[in-house]
Amino acid sequence: MRRDYTAIDLAGFDVVFAFLSPAVMPALWEQARAQMQKGSLFISLSFGVQSQQPDHEITLAEGARHTLYAWRM
Repeated sequence: MRRDYTAIDLAGFDVVFAFLSPAVMPALWEQARAQMQKGSLFISLSFGVQSQQPDHEITLAEGARHTLYAWRM
């Protein structure tokens, strides 16, 4: 879905995947924490959330080097 994330209620999603500027990640994290259901999964490509330790961190070695960060809500 490509829309303004602030206008979307994240409660209806089992998985949310973000590839956004690190500048907006704190606001998206707060929205995800407030709206996503317990047990759902929040994933970010390349950018973690400051002072939030991910539940899983996977570094992709093929092609361009990227890291996936995942949190179970």
